[in-house]
Amino acid sequence: MWMNISTGWEIGTIYMLACRGILESYIRLNRLEDANRVIERFKHVIEDMAISKEPWLKEKMHLDFRYANALLHCKCHQFEQRLIDLLEVAALSNRIGNIERFKKCLLAFWHYRFYSAPHHEEKYIQLLSSNNTINLAEVK
Repeated sequence: MWMNISTGWEIGTIYMLACRGILESYIRLNRLEDANRVIERFKHVIEDMAISKEPWLKEKMHLDFRYANALLHCKCHQFEQRLIDLLEVAALSNRIGNIERFKKCLLAFWHYRFYSAPHHEEKYIQLLSSNNTINLAEVK
């Protein structure tokens, strides 16, 4: 289990926040083997995340990980389930008001749209037309 430190943050939370940034950077730089090593190295932290005492932080970190993991697999040409993951993360991010993550997911899906199936496109269009969706033109 994680140890508490003086700031109130759990060590696992700090590791996960650092891991997420490193993971996304490796994926963007196309260093896919390094990204896989980060996932393996912090697998125990990712699993411990499920029992975090802070539900909002657990959910945010889980969405961040799912986003990065979906990007990694899309770069490795494993599209079917990972495009669904991107759309699910977008929907959850939109529902909880994490607009930055919502936009990143939609942009990532758009980048890989040529590999999508009709059911992916339907869900994408549904996300864009949902009542909860913010007007992306208004966000700077």
